[in-house]
Amino acid sequence: MAMAEGRRLQGDDGAVLVEFALVAPLLIMLVFGLIDYGRMYNQKNVLIRSVQSAARTGASQGPDRYADYNVIQSVEASLSAMDGAEIERVIVFRASAANGQVPAACLSTARPDDLTAVGVNSGTTRCNIYSRSQVGYRGNVLGFFPGTTNCVGGWDASWCPTTRSRGSDTTDPDFLGVYVEVEAKALTGIVALPTATMTSTSVFRLDPCITGVSCGV
Repeated sequence: MAMAEGRRLQGDDGAVLVEFALVAPLLIMLVFGLIDYGRMYNQKNVLIRSVQSAARTGASQGPDRYADYNVIQSVEASLSAMDGAEIERVIVFRASAANGQVPAACLSTARPDDLTAVGVNSGTTRCNIYSRSQVGYRGNVLGFFPGTTNCVGGWDASWCPTTRSRGSDTTDPDFLGVYVEVEAKALTGIVALPTATMTSTSVFRLDPCITGVSCGV
């Protein structure tokens, strides 16, 4: 009787090992999947907050000559928290309303990853499109944002910041939008896609002039 019980216990142990071997890969994939999707969710939240901050920066500076320079600096600094993510492009655009979308012409315009000035200036469609190389450039940046009022020769010539309006007694301030596209990378890539394109858009109205207070330029 004792010998029969011992054989049965040994048989149960073997069955448990077989069952664990069958289930273990699924458990491992589940754990890695939770890690990857959790990481992607966190990166998306970081991106949203970063774009909102950048758009607020641009709106607060209004027609300041270096508004776009400070926008892309804000984007790069805040997105450093997205470990492993790479900026694909940043679009600073004139929006039609607070919930305005990026103009289709701006999204469809080719954006080579170099230091070439690219943008759209057609009718009411105005936008400056910045590449990964421009956002991360560490050379003579002010050489690409020349200290002139018309932005000629600058990266931001298509929608020169000095032409942006804070409004008047008869007109409303312009809406400024910031669109950022990044390529986020999964930590393990076992379950989630190794890379995923994430985008976020934020629009703010330029801070208006207050009667009796100089807005500055």
